Amino acid sequence: MVKIDNIEISNIGPIRNLKLKFNPHFNIICGSNGIGKTTILECLAESFCGNNYTLRKNSCSELGRWIIGLHNCQSSFQKTIEIESERPNVDLMTNFWDLLEFAPYVLYYKTNRALAYTPIDAISKDPELNKYRCSERLMTGSNYVEIKKWFINRFLWSGHAGELSPEQMSNLEAAKQVFVMMSDGFSFARIDHETNDIVLNSPTGKIVFEQLSSGFISFAIILLGLIKDIEYRFKEPHIKVEDFDGILIIDEMDVHLHPELQAKIYLALDRLFPKAQIFTSTHSPHVVQVAEPEEIIPLVKQENGSLVVNPIVNKEYGCQGWTIEEILNDVMGMQDTKSNKYMEELDKFNQALDADDAAKAHEAYDVLCKMLHPDNYLRKVLEIQMVGLE
Repeated sequence: MVKIDNIEISNIGPIRNLKLKFNPHFNIICGSNGIGKTTILECLAESFCGNNYTLRKNSCSELGRWIIGLHNCQSSFQKTIEIESERPNVDLMTNFWDLLEFAPYVLYYKTNRALAYTPIDAISKDPELNKYRCSERLMTGSNYVEIKKWFINRFLWSGHAGELSPEQMSNLEAAKQVFVMMSDGFSFARIDHETNDIVLNSPTGKIVFEQLSSGFISFAIILLGLIKDIEYRFKEPHIKVEDFDGILIIDEMDVHLHPELQAKIYLALDRLFPKAQIFTSTHSPHVVQVAEPEEIIPLVKQENGSLVVNPIVNKEYGCQGWTIEEILNDVMGMQDTKSNKYMEELDKFNQALDADDAAKAHEAYDVLCKMLHPDNYLRKVLEIQMVGLE
């Protein structure tokens, strides 16, 4: 078991200065584009890579650094990584090999979640993932192609009494539930004996796994991939995914997902991996809206270039009572969520009101009424303003 307590980053990628403390379960990093969300996740992941790093310092400094604080069941400790222009400065590091021992407890999923159809000609054995291969995957991201082979292997062997351990049987059932979690009407149906394809029940009939929409594919391969990776890494003894107490790092867990699925994947991760420490970045107001307040890390850049946690998020209820527009503006950093055309017509309307020009106000009012949602409260406000003008 290992958990990350805090991190301090200086002059790495787009980040000039940043200090963060982390929640023991969910940590949802959000903010405007380019603020450094992915860089934070990469610093966390590459802390467990021995002395191999892809991260580089930014061009405005001579030295980049991050310091990560951790604990396990025995003690608390920290690691410092300092990076010069071309390569990490090993001489300036402390404890740069020791965290490699924890690499099997850390899983990293990057944003590329395409899954092309893969014919399975034979069911292969599980790969051997030692700590060095696990650390390599923290730089490249986990392998999605293995998901289909793993699922078919476990399903076929589950029909033979005693071949799978109780933990493996439990994990297979958890994997089947992933399809149910996607949406009403979906469930696992069978393995096609002629093609070795995973066949699913869907609201429109039987379909092959790879025929799912990109959103459902993205939802499924994150959750199935995590279950698969935990099974591959822990064999003596096997463990249930619900007992995994390591670290899951998922860059933009909402990518490709419909807004309804964006909230569902947060709930699914919480349900499937209740003991894991989860780090993710998001552009989804729907994820932020359902998260607990201590799980949200909304970043904002100060005038001096440093990043800080935006204090606007309520410490007791988070953003659970906020509108989507309020989250987009104040948490995600969007300047405005309305179209330029709408803002132009609204400006014309307000200028006509100020000038007591009923004709121009009517003209802008008619356009705005066509643009607004039928139930938008602004319709009534505009109507009252027009009555006052007349």
